[in-house]
Amino acid sequence: MVVLMGVDATRPMAERARTRLAARTCNLHTVDTAGLSLPGIPAQLRGEIGPIVLETVGSRLSRHYEAVRGASLDRRRYTPPTLGVADEARALRASLAAIYGPEDPLPDTAGGWVARQRSADTRKAYARCFRVWESYARSCGVHPLQAGLPVADAYARHIEVDPTGISCGLAADPA
Repeated sequence: MVVLMGVDATRPMAERARTRLAARTCNLHTVDTAGLSLPGIPAQLRGEIGPIVLETVGSRLSRHYEAVRGASLDRRRYTPPTLGVADEARALRASLAAIYGPEDPLPDTAGGWVARQRSADTRKAYARCFRVWESYARSCGVHPLQAGLPVADAYARHIEVDPTGISCGLAADPA
């Protein structure tokens, strides 16, 4: 965990965050512009220059982390493909990747969401329900992650017509 601290109006909030985090983790690092040597920068300008310095440090840390992990941080990966992901999550991720391709964030996002559920029954139900939502959004010509309120409202009306989900496949276990 990394806390970025400047010498501006946000400092009290950053100090509170650091204090709370220090009580919860032993893996806490702080980058504080107050302790950095900034030759040629007058003390009264440190508050204005600090965010630029913190952005530069954060960017360099991110690039280093990407190099160490061998993966870009531009795309979040919630579901590591080989780390004991539940079968339901793995199957959902694979089916979505077949539809949307490996570069789309939907397979990892949906698979990760399902994998985080504790109960196997919950994972099965969520995967089933997500497949119904995804299919509905796709039938409307909308990517599920870009669906707006009109599509969500139409979907809500759609499932109100069939609250048991039988016609959508919700009541039947595909396995």
